[in-house]
Amino acid sequence: MTVTMPWGLSRATEPLLEEPPPYETIEFDPETQLTSFHDQNGVIVDMSKKVTVTMSKGGGSDGSSSSKAVADDSSSDG
Repeated sequence: MTVTMPWGLSRATEPLLEEPPPYETIEFDPETQLTSFHDQNGVIVDMSKKVTVTMSKGGGSDGSSSSKAVADDSSSDG
């Protein structure tokens, strides 16, 4: 039996460098189903300004191995 790498793993890119989260603790209110993020002083951190960016190979859906990594998400969705 020949073992091959799953197709999806061949499309994965190297993970971006990790940054420490801008919050120290997370608090979940079960009644309102809301989560709040607090810094080391207990002050609520505004998470609406945070952006998650993922990287993938560009060049459309052909899976070209020569394609450069490009950002999929940005904060300029306007």
